[in-house]
Amino acid sequence: MSVPTASEFCNRRPTGDERLRPEIYVVTLVTLIALAAVLGSDLPVEITFAPHDDSLYAIRAYYLLHGAAFGPYDSHTLSKLPGISFWLAWSRTLGVPYLTGIALLYAGAGLYMLAALGRAGVGRTLRLILFALYMLNPVTMGVEWHRVLREPLGTDLFVLLLAAMLFVLLAADGRGRARLHVAVLAATFAFALLVREDDVMLWGLLALFAVAMLRAASTARATGLAAARGLVLVGVLIPAASAWIAAHLARDFVEAHYGLPILDDMSEGEFPRLLAAIRSVDSGTDNRLVMAPMETLTQLGSLIPEFAPVVGHLPPVGPNTPSCQLQGVCSEWSNGWMPFWIKDGAAAAGLTPTLVAGQRYFRRVRKAIEAACARGALKCTDRGSGFIPPFELRWTRALVHAFGAVLEMTLAPNPNTMSAPPVLYNVSVSLGRIFQAVTMTDHFDTLAQTSAVDAPAQPGYRNPLAGWRVPLARLYRPLAAALIALGLVAVVLRWTLYPHVAEAPLFWFGALFFAFAALRLAALADVSVFLGPFDPRIMFSTYTGALLVSPAAVADLIRARRASRAPRD
Repeated sequence: MSVPTASEFCNRRPTGDERLRPEIYVVTLVTLIALAAVLGSDLPVEITFAPHDDSLYAIRAYYLLHGAAFGPYDSHTLSKLPGISFWLAWSRTLGVPYLTGIALLYAGAGLYMLAALGRAGVGRTLRLILFALYMLNPVTMGVEWHRVLREPLGTDLFVLLLAAMLFVLLAADGRGRARLHVAVLAATFAFALLVREDDVMLWGLLALFAVAMLRAASTARATGLAAARGLVLVGVLIPAASAWIAAHLARDFVEAHYGLPILDDMSEGEFPRLLAAIRSVDSGTDNRLVMAPMETLTQLGSLIPEFAPVVGHLPPVGPNTPSCQLQGVCSEWSNGWMPFWIKDGAAAAGLTPTLVAGQRYFRRVRKAIEAACARGALKCTDRGSGFIPPFELRWTRALVHAFGAVLEMTLAPNPNTMSAPPVLYNVSVSLGRIFQAVTMTDHFDTLAQTSAVDAPAQPGYRNPLAGWRVPLARLYRPLAAALIALGLVAVVLRWTLYPHVAEAPLFWFGALFFAFAALRLAALADVSVFLGPFDPRIMFSTYTGALLVSPAAVADLIRARRASRAPRD
């Protein structure tokens, strides 16, 4: 008798708790969705004045709905990728409130993942446990989840992407067809790259997926080796091509309305090159968190008259600034704010009235700085040509600390759980109406809240389960952290202890996820050395994916162990 492979184990007849009746399974799924909906039923859209985040996304969507692109160009218009604004406009056009759309996509992505795990051989009972962890995720009851931010949408798309990848891996192993799932993978991958700048790392996930597909193809039996290798090309090339087409269409849209094919003028075009030129000027300030010291900017204002108005519009430094309160940089503006102030200062001085004029202005100033460096008027040192400088060995300790902080946020991010809905929003009535029009929230009352300081009356609805949210988050976080750590250990043990058991798609799925998570953590830690600590919300997508992958990885380890102990001939 031969040793069963992991694939054969996954395809065995259901036993034990896998015999859970389908109707009970479906009713429990619906109950979990309903419970999650009731838990957050009193939490509305958190309307916040944030000109580079919430307000920007809502205003751009408002103009999109009125056929005016992203609205009149200013220093904020293209400071973030446009995907979230497209999503807001599409949702409003379909008549789906913002939070409802996010919740439906979240639940749908979770169910799609359950279907993939079921095809991979994960029993119904374990899938119910996974879905309970997923639907009761505390981050979905937090402030950041209810603001108009990119993290909720990015998290939903990431889960959808992972599920589609698992389906395609299973198709390479001869279980099911891949056509629909390749289409989901391609569409999700293409759109996700337009939502968050750091999601450029999804190209790394696609590369890891290609490796996993090739490994699955090398052991394919049901589909045949040639067919499996063909599926590898389809499963990787179509998403890559879709991403290129989507980016090209988005750039064409921006160029048609603003004159240049730039999606994010903080990370591409002339502005990051100007920042690199400013960073190259030597000064008495040697702080990795400060690339544009006030001493350097003042010097540049005296040397380059065209830049002087920008310096004049910079906000003052001091102990009451967010730079001081959040990062301890009080005599300067740290890198998380100064680039925006420089860009805003140029706009306030009337030097960047359009995208084209702005790019020309930033180029002229950059050329002037480089010329001053070349003739010796400024003492300069090359410190890279992009927004993020090259890593220096002296920052190694900071890198280790940053990696630890990002890892902690991955294992147990602070969800900022909302115990009660907000009463007052720090926005003007006109901006509140824009939020109201775009998100379809009924919580902003333009009759009751007549200004940003006059609070309306408390809402009448009282959620009977509201008191559960904070205790649930406190209980959930340590247990989830332990589960995620256990999932990583399971993948490593599966690889090292049972190499003789053929790897099933579920194993490669867990391996590619944790490899990508490590890659993302390392990249974000490197950026954090320069920009300072991130908000926990940046890890919501990785955290949520880990909640789904980790229990499945543990189940795969158990099955490999059983397969290795099966009697031989």
